Parts: sequence; structure tokens; C-alpha cells
Amino acid sequence: MYRELREQAESCREDVTALTQALVRTPSFSFREEAVAEIVQNALQELRYDLVFRDEVGNVIGFLAGSEEGPTVLLASHMDTQRPGEEHSEEENPFSGRVDRGRVKGLGAAGCKSGLAAHVFAGHILDKSLVPIYGTIVVAATVAQEEGNGAGVRYLLDETLPKLGITPDLAILGEPTTLLICGGHDGWADIDVRIGSIDAATARRATGVIHSALTGASTHAFWRGKRSSLHVSEPEYGERDGLHEAVLRVRCRVKTDEAVANCVGLVKRLALSASEPAGDVRMEVHVHNERRRFYTGKTVEVLCWNNPWSSDPSAPLFHRALDALAAAGWRDTAPRTLELSGFGLSTAGSLLEDSYHIPTLCFGPGDEKRVCTAGEAVDVEKLVDAVFGTAVLVHGAIGTPLSLVWPTHRAPRESGWISTSRADR
Repeated sequence: MYRELREQAESCREDVTALTQALVRTPSFSFREEAVAEIVQNALQELRYDLVFRDEVGNVIGFLAGSEEGPTVLLASHMDTQRPGEEHSEEENPFSGRVDRGRVKGLGAAGCKSGLAAHVFAGHILDKSLVPIYGTIVVAATVAQEEGNGAGVRYLLDETLPKLGITPDLAILGEPTTLLICGGHDGWADIDVRIGSIDAATARRATGVIHSALTGASTHAFWRGKRSSLHVSEPEYGERDGLHEAVLRVRCRVKTDEAVANCVGLVKRLALSASEPAGDVRMEVHVHNERRRFYTGKTVEVLCWNNPWSSDPSAPLFHRALDALAAAGWRDTAPRTLELSGFGLSTAGSLLEDSYHIPTLCFGPGDEKRVCTAGEAVDVEKLVDAVFGTAVLVHGAIGTPLSLVWPTHRAPRESGWISTSRADR
């Protein structure tokens, strides 16, 4: 069976490469994903998915029904990318999509666009190979992850899938993991500190001491040991509701064993303590939020934070998926927790695990440390391997009738969790 899936993955090498190129060549910044959505929808229809459509916020969804009813596996990858950074030279086209020395190059290639292409073809080869599937495969190309903090995934799970009577039992995200299994990562938050006073001098004095206190807080045990874990912006001054006001933006990393709420609480305590000698001031501390508009016209309030998360590798479908990957000869199936390489990077894992209690793993061909960098690229070999590996994970989860499912009380995998950072990979 695994040999057949491997052969099917190899047979779609040119097609999955071409789809990745097409996705990379099409700009799709957050909330502006319409052109890429068209490409994905056409690809799913050409590959004869059972049902293909776009929902009201622009997510593209494709369904494949198994031979019998059973659990549902969600393959989710986001279509949006960050904007090119300063490191991209004017001479370099970030949307080239060309193949150079066996790698597809361009913005999004190392990110989720390669993972998305792998998901599309993983579902296809499972359908084409006629290996038994006892459940449903949902491929979702989602919007508004990078700047929307999973707004597209939230709509998918709150509105789109419930209307069809579908609740995922396992989620696989096509995030860049260099084909390692990731079951969690650290988090981040943008926190606004608003300082106001009827007296302009008092407001500025309080802002100065609070800025100094927060800037020096990087030595606090909450953040100690985290590279670039705390940054405080310069104040923005203005007037609101009859008060002279300043706003400080605090960007902080949140360790895997902490929560964003703890970070907000600590920032608030530090700011309140520092402001006491400054005089009569009013202060608000909260997670930054913005009102954004999907490309379909619907609007959403985006909270700028992402909690750390970790999945349970002993969850039945998670366990079975990893065991299948090991049986297929995968060299490394030990799940890892990652430290993401920069502020603002996130996956939908926190949302899926914490809000919807769906066991979640990340598995994709790209390299996270190469995302949105000059020369961003993905190896074609890893792309083909991702098609095969994803298909094996899905079949491991729902390729056995429920009557033959292993007992849910099996002990956790002996390998346990491995904590890793960019330097380890």
C-alpha cells in the first residue's frame, strides 16, 4: 500500500511543482487572496474532488468522501503571505516561481503555499489509488492567517463546516516543518498600553517612566532566555475624550509553558507600578485589535495575539497517523515543539487545539527559518515527499474501519516531545 502511495506521489511530481509555481507567482497578501483562491478552486475541480466551493470569507474547500462514514481529517493551509521584507532586493522578483537547482523560488514557497499544493495532491492520490478510506477528507485553503490570526480558520470551523454537519477529528496543517512532525510552538502578543491625563506634561512624564520600565523588563524571568522576546515601540501622542494620550505598543514572545493572558497581566502590573509616582493618569492595557475586511467584503475584528499550544500525541487519530508514517519508513516521527523565528509568526494550531479541541499537527515541506527571506525556496524533492507523507498520515488516521481502531487507552509514544529551535534544525 505505501509503495503504491509513493508511486502515486512520484507520478504527480510535475503537477504539484506546477501548482506550487502558480501559487507563488500570484501575490496573496492577507485579506487579498482572491486570485490564489481561484487557482486552488480550479485545481481541486480539475482533480475531481467530490465537492468544491468557496465560503463567505473566501476560504476554498474541497471534500473527498470515503467508502464508509467515519472520522474527518482536515488538511488546512493558508493562502496568504507576509509582504516582502527589506531583505528582498529590487532586482529580485519575490513572485518568480521559477525552478532553480531543484527548488521552487519565491515568496510563500517555503511557507504554506508548498504545503497547500502538497495537501491538494495528497487528497488526490488517496482518491486515485483507491486505498480504503473510512471517513472524510477536507482540504481547506484558508484566508487571513498571517495578519488575521486565523480569522479564516475560525470562520471555517464556526460557520462553514457546521452547516454541512462536519466536525474535524484531526487537523494537519501544511506549515513549514522541513517534513518533521510539529505538535506545538511558542506564542506572541501585541499589547497596547494607553496612558491619558488631562494635563499634557503629566501624560508625557508617565509615558516616559512606563516606557523605561517596560523596556527594562526584558530581564524579567518571564522573558529571560528568549531571543528578541520583548520590544516596546516609541510612544504615539494624541488626544482622545478630552485627555492627552500616548500609546505604547508592546510586542512580546510567550514561552510554550505560559499564556498570553499572563503576559498581558505582567505588562499591566509593570505599567501600573511605574506610573504611580507620575501623578493622576488613566491607563488601559489590552491586546491590540484591528477591524479588517476579507476580500469578499465581510469584516472581522482581529485580535493580535497567538497563544502557545501543544497537541496530545496519545490522542487516538494522532497516534495512528504517526504510527503509519513510521511504518511507511519515515526517518523521524517524533513530534516536536518549535520556537518560531520571529514576532507575529503563527499557525492555526492554537485556535484548533485551544478553542475547538481538535488534535493538530503541522507537517510541511518548507523551512520555517526561510519564510519571507531573500531567496525563499522549497525543494521539489521535499514537495513530493510531503505529498506522500501527508497521504500516509491521512490514511493512518482514517484508513482503517472504526471497528478495528486501536484502543484509545494506549500509552503515549515512547519518543515523547522534543523541544527544538531554529538552531536545532
